[in-house]
Amino acid sequence: MSKTNWKSAQDFRPDGYTARLLHDCTPCRVVLFNLNAGQAVEPHKANACVVMHVVDGAGFIRKGEEEYSVSKDDLMFFEPLEIHGMRAAENESINILATIIPAPAGAGTCSH
Repeated sequence: MSKTNWKSAQDFRPDGYTARLLHDCTPCRVVLFNLNAGQAVEPHKANACVVMHVVDGAGFIRKGEEEYSVSKDDLMFFEPLEIHGMRAAENESINILATIIPAPAGAGTCSH
């Protein structure tokens, strides 16, 4: 078993969002997205199920053609190939923990 604290992966940058890989093995990948106020991750698709957990802040998550207002502790779930994206509110940053199942090709082998 390995342990981490998501706050250690916070990394806000003025020139764009950051995505910090917290866990990467064949069953799943866990990524922390750090977005400053107004920053966005453009809508895209993944060949996997995705669970997004807002761990801090507020903003918006896009699911298909709909955009939902989200804040700390909210969860959203996505099927494979479902369009999704995210953006921070204009006046507040946001941290979103994304779990991708199964991990994309090239993920490591779990060693714990």
